[in-house]
Amino acid sequence: MTGTYTFVHDGVITTAGLRGSRTAELIARIGAVNQTRNEVTRLFVQDPDQ
Repeated sequence: MTGTYTFVHDGVITTAGLRGSRTAELIARIGAVNQTRNEVTRLFVQDPDQ
Protein backbone atom coordinates (compact mmCIF):
# COMPACT_ATOMS: atom_id res chain seq x y z
CA MET A 1 0.00 0.00 0.00
CA THR A 2 1.34 3.40 -0.92
CA GLY A 3 -0.03 6.86 -0.41
CA THR A 4 0.50 10.31 1.00
CA TYR A 5 -0.52 10.91 4.58
CA THR A 6 -0.76 14.07 6.65
CA PHE A 7 0.25 13.56 10.24
CA VAL A 8 -0.34 17.13 11.40
CA HIS A 9 -2.77 19.58 9.78
CA ASP A 10 -3.06 23.21 10.91
CA GLY A 11 -1.18 22.34 14.09
CA VAL A 12 -3.51 19.47 14.99
CA ILE A 13 -2.42 15.85 14.88
CA THR A 14 -4.45 13.74 12.44
CA THR A 15 -5.71 10.17 12.77
CA ALA A 16 -2.67 9.03 10.77
CA GLY A 17 -0.43 10.88 13.20
CA LEU A 18 -2.13 9.26 16.18
CA ARG A 19 -2.59 5.75 14.87
CA GLY A 20 -0.29 5.35 11.89
CA SER A 21 -1.15 5.51 8.22
CA ARG A 22 -2.40 1.93 7.80
CA THR A 23 -4.79 2.14 10.75
CA ALA A 24 -5.99 5.60 9.69
CA GLU A 25 -6.75 4.31 6.21
CA LEU A 26 -8.72 1.37 7.62
CA ILE A 27 -10.70 3.67 9.93
CA ALA A 28 -11.61 5.87 6.95
CA ARG A 29 -12.32 2.94 4.65
CA ILE A 30 -14.78 1.19 6.97
CA GLY A 31 -16.29 4.44 8.23
CA ALA A 32 -15.39 3.93 11.87
CA VAL A 33 -16.00 7.57 12.75
CA ASN A 34 -16.32 6.63 16.40
CA GLN A 35 -12.53 6.16 16.34
CA THR A 36 -12.02 9.84 15.49
CA ARG A 37 -14.05 11.28 18.36
CA ASN A 38 -12.28 13.30 21.05
CA GLU A 39 -13.13 10.74 23.73
CA VAL A 40 -11.14 8.11 21.84
CA THR A 41 -8.30 10.21 20.44
CA ARG A 42 -7.51 11.59 23.92
CA LEU A 43 -6.50 8.05 24.87
CA PHE A 44 -3.62 8.26 22.39
CA VAL A 45 -2.26 11.70 23.35
CA GLN A 46 -0.50 12.62 26.56
CA ASP A 47 -1.37 16.16 27.62
CA PRO A 48 1.80 17.77 29.02
CA ASP A 49 -0.35 20.17 31.08
CA GLN A 50 -1.88 17.39 33.15
